[in-house]
Amino acid sequence: MNLFKFQEKIISVIFLSGVLADASDNMDNLMILFKKMRRNLPGWALTGGIAFFSMSTENHLSMTGFSPLTLSIVIGILIGNTLSLPASLQWGIQYSMREVLRFSIVLLGFRMTFQDIEKIGLSALAADLFVVLSTFFFVVLIAKKFFHLDDTITYLIAAGSSICGASAVLATSPIVKSENHQNAVAIASVTLFGTISMFVYPILYKNGLLIGLNNSNIGIFLGATIHEVGQVISAGFSISEGTGKAATFVKLTRVMFLAPMLISLGWFLNRNRVEHGDENPLRVEKPWFVFAFILVIGFNSTGFVPSSIAVFLSKVGLFLMLVAIAGMGLETNLQKVKKVGAKAMYLSVVIFFFLLCSGWWSSYFASQLFR
Repeated sequence: MNLFKFQEKIISVIFLSGVLADASDNMDNLMILFKKMRRNLPGWALTGGIAFFSMSTENHLSMTGFSPLTLSIVIGILIGNTLSLPASLQWGIQYSMREVLRFSIVLLGFRMTFQDIEKIGLSALAADLFVVLSTFFFVVLIAKKFFHLDDTITYLIAAGSSICGASAVLATSPIVKSENHQNAVAIASVTLFGTISMFVYPILYKNGLLIGLNNSNIGIFLGATIHEVGQVISAGFSISEGTGKAATFVKLTRVMFLAPMLISLGWFLNRNRVEHGDENPLRVEKPWFVFAFILVIGFNSTGFVPSSIAVFLSKVGLFLMLVAIAGMGLETNLQKVKKVGAKAMYLSVVIFFFLLCSGWWSSYFASQLFR
């Protein structure tokens, strides 16, 4: 046999072996992926079913002030604490709580643009900034000093109260490594008092008890103090069309503080553990989903994304967040909730009055300063 032909055959065999090996590896990877999907499917079916039901009731819930997020975790808690769930559901439930949650936060960026800041003006931005910072640090201070709550639930309630309710609690959860019962307590507290604010604030304003606030700055007050976006919309439009739009813009701008808050909190926790000489410090994961969240806002701000697509993707994000919170509800142990529930509720009462006072002060003086 000619030496060159022999070499050619050897090269051909090696090449073919490499192709077959790559194909085999790809098939192995596909089989692993298929097995994971099949393993997660039962749990996904349960969390997805709860999410679908909760989302379908959104129009009815808007009249009560409760969001689909609240309903989703309540259903999950009821099922998880009354039924004995088979082990085959756990894989999908755990995946929903972690990976699905992060992706839902990224898609939340399609609900806002950086141009929203320009529309509300410096007075609203100043009020937002003051309320977010003062509320977060106030909650951390009194939760630790007076109510003796642990750091984890303190940061969850601080994030939910200062920024955007249940969504902020869920976004903070991976940073502080919280347990499901802690998430449930934090969500319950901010949801309850956000709902109370939604009803009480418009009543106070219409009866002239929010002195100094008028049609031009009441929207700033509502957007800067009420927790959930849906609650802000309901409260704002109950006063007037203009108030509703202003309050919504202020609220969405407040949501933008979520990303820098998560980054700062993760950095602080990591540095604090190192400084205290922890030989095995807990690893604070880099919040990649936060950076992706910022990138999505930036991309959505360019105008390249048609509004119909942005709305669709934001709804997908809401659905995925419902899936994640359903998983948290299913994994929540009510016995553990009882241990911290009362203190968290007492803390939320204090936060309610703090937001009422600080929100009124910042809305009034910011509107006077940036006329």
